[in-house]
Amino acid sequence: MTRSVATTGAAASGEAPRRLTKRLLAPNDGARFRRMTLELDPDGGITLLSHEMGGTDQAPWGVDDEEITVRLDPEATSRLAFALLAEVLKGRSDAVPALLALAEAHGADAEVANWT
Repeated sequence: MTRSVATTGAAASGEAPRRLTKRLLAPNDGARFRRMTLELDPDGGITLLSHEMGGTDQAPWGVDDEEITVRLDPEATSRLAFALLAEVLKGRSDAVPALLALAEAHGADAEVANWT
């Protein structure tokens, strides 16, 4: 029996972790400014930042402003990633190549062990 292990991505190249940011909404819809971004912190946590402001009939003085930050620590991020991947891969006979393709598409490191 032989075992082969391969590592891909940043871990293989020795790069330092960095913050990744994805914009989830367009910056505005005309009368309102809005920003929603998702950040992957260097420690593995995830932060969702939401900021919306602008004029509405219901707002005092005709303008409102709301900022919300939601942070998941690295352990919560891992549990959520596990749950989401389980949903995506459940019942798939191609789960191994599907997970490797997802990892590659998103720059995630994958360690593959193969016993033959």
